[in-house]
Amino acid sequence: MWLLARPRRYRPLCWVTHANAQTAGGSDWDGFFDYFVAAAVRDAMKQALTMLLEERVNRWVRMIDQLQFFDVPHWCRTCLRAIEMVAVSQPNGDSSA
Repeated sequence: MWLLARPRRYRPLCWVTHANAQTAGGSDWDGFFDYFVAAAVRDAMKQALTMLLEERVNRWVRMIDQLQFFDVPHWCRTCLRAIEMVAVSQPNGDSSA
């Protein structure tokens, strides 16, 4: 299979498939992850895939809260408020405090 990267230039595309579930008494999970994925990431993935639904939901909610709070618009609002506070406290541009 080839992937068009630029006009008149093709790059090879590697397509990897694997099964996470047991099929016919076996799975290629270990063969895939042990070869392609770092040990720490493998451990985290295995933990995530066996995690209870309640824990997954709790983690998802916390992640969404963090993403909503620490996004670029929030950072911009916070920065502008800080600039405005400095401007109000020093209306003539006097930097001596």
